[in-house]
Amino acid sequence: MNEFARTLLAIVVALTSISAMTGQVREPAVTDTEIRIGNFMPQSGSQEIFGQIGKAQAAYFDMINERGGVNGRKIRLISYDDLSDPANALDLTRILVEIDNVLLMFGSYGTLGAHCRSRRECA
Repeated sequence: MNEFARTLLAIVVALTSISAMTGQVREPAVTDTEIRIGNFMPQSGSQEIFGQIGKAQAAYFDMINERGGVNGRKIRLISYDDLSDPANALDLTRILVEIDNVLLMFGSYGTLGAHCRSRRECA
């Protein structure tokens, strides 16, 4: 190997090592004590019976939190009522992601909107 190639290899290895030592990058939804996740459920309106799914999910996360959470972090489920109106889904998702800074959307429940004649139109 010539001297130039060895020098280049040494520089690449050094830069890679330095980048590995830098601080851990985290999602804004994950702190040392909390993980925020979000969903929306029909808690009122014509589909409110399915809101029970959201209550079961919340109870499950409460159980996980009582047992110490995930790696010591509590799970915070942020859930909104979509009023049984599929048109609210996009707005609620934007609020959860952009304002509440959730890490992920979990188990949201919804139906096709009245304006959808097929799944293909609303996908």
